[in-house]
Amino acid sequence: MLKKGIHPNCYPCIIQQVRSTAKCVSLGVEDEQKVLDIALEQILMAKKQPIQVQHIVRRTADAIQEKFKKNRYFDLYAEIKKKSHEIALSFIPRFRKELLASSDSIAFGIRLAAAGNIIDFGAKAHGSLDIEK
Repeated sequence: MLKKGIHPNCYPCIIQQVRSTAKCVSLGVEDEQKVLDIALEQILMAKKQPIQVQHIVRRTADAIQEKFKKNRYFDLYAEIKKKSHEIALSFIPRFRKELLASSDSIAFGIRLAAAGNIIDFGAKAHGSLDIEK
C-alpha cells in the first residue's frame, strides 16, 4: 500500500497531460522540457510531502502561463474548447432525432452525457479524434 506520494500508475497520465498542454499551446522542445522537468520534480516531491495530481498539473500550467505572460485565469485550452463546442453543437439535430426515436430516452441521455465527459484533451492526447465513432 502506498503511504505517501502519487501512485506510479499515475505518472504516465501526468506526463501525457503536461505534454498535451505543451502541444496545445505550441511550446517548443526546450520549453516543453522545462515544464516536464517541473512535473517530474513535483512527482518526486510528492514522495516527501502530500500533493495531489491536480496540483502538479496546475504548477506546470502556471509555468506555461508565465512563459506567455498570461494571468492565472488565462485558459490554456480555450481554443480547443471553442472548437469542440462548435463540433458538439453541430450534432444537436442528430442527437435530438435519436433521442426522440429512442425507446429509453433516459438511458440514451445518460450515454450521451457519459460520452461527452470521456473526451478530455488534457489527460489524453486524442490526435485526430473521430467524434463520430
